Amino acid sequence: MDTKTRPESPAAAAPPPTERFRARAEKLGVAVHFAATAKAAGERAVEIFRQAGAASVALAAELGVWGEPLRAALQAGGIEVVESADPLVVAQAVGGLSRAELAVAETGSVVVATNSLQSRLPGMLSVVHVALVATDRVVASLDDVGVYLESALRPDDRRYVTIVSGPSRTADVEKTLTVGVHGPGQLQVILVGAADPSADRG
Repeated sequence: MDTKTRPESPAAAAPPPTERFRARAEKLGVAVHFAATAKAAGERAVEIFRQAGAASVALAAELGVWGEPLRAALQAGGIEVVESADPLVVAQAVGGLSRAELAVAETGSVVVATNSLQSRLPGMLSVVHVALVATDRVVASLDDVGVYLESALRPDDRRYVTIVSGPSRTADVEKTLTVGVHGPGQLQVILVGAADPSADRG
């Protein structure tokens, strides 16, 4: 009888942060999409908002080079673009579209760091919030969030930092868990900068 010990199979390579983020976020009820470009992200966002019946979308400020492609995609899709820092105006829009600074694979969270009220409101007052994150801004853990913010922000650069993990949930009313009472009832994330890796697996 052959008593030689069969060599152990090499450990499977850990999935990339984007895949770990998607797996964790989906457990929180968050749909995660991939888009190679801002234009493609805008087109995907239009599909999401149409499915949700959102005729108007509050658009955040501070979108950088993504701003024009996103605005153009929404307008081409027949969606009214609302750009305002007035909560009463933004609250009338069913959809909200903004940029998150980071996504966290460990928790499935997105991190918003801004002092712009126009950039904060879409993620606070909309029914359906779509957050865009660059694929190279997906970090492994919450520890990495602290490291990034410490290195990226100047000492005098004071911002509101919000870590969002899934749609709004509360059990304030009769201790019954309810979604969407104190914020968006639906959160979807689009990772911008790469195609969906699962497409290669058929």
